[in-house]
Amino acid sequence: MTTTPRGIRNCNPLNIRRSAAKWKGLCAQQNDASFCQFESMEWGWRAAFWLLTRVYYHTYRLFTIRKIITKWAPPIENHTAAYIQRVSQLSGIGPDE
Repeated sequence: MTTTPRGIRNCNPLNIRRSAAKWKGLCAQQNDASFCQFESMEWGWRAAFWLLTRVYYHTYRLFTIRKIITKWAPPIENHTAAYIQRVSQLSGIGPDE
């Protein structure tokens, strides 16, 4: 038996953590204590795109896969090096390009 990943169940494919942010498309009832729950996958992808482009890129000035993923998925919680390597491999973009 396989279980549906949390990010898919929450319509939050990049697992955006709950915060004071008022994302468009949030479910009125938030039942996950740690991660946002969206009404549809489209709203979850919109929030992820907004967070990566407006906050990580423009505010934090993070321009490489390594810098973005190190901020997004810190080593204290994730296998960040493997995550960086996999995204780099899938995208064809070097970790520090």
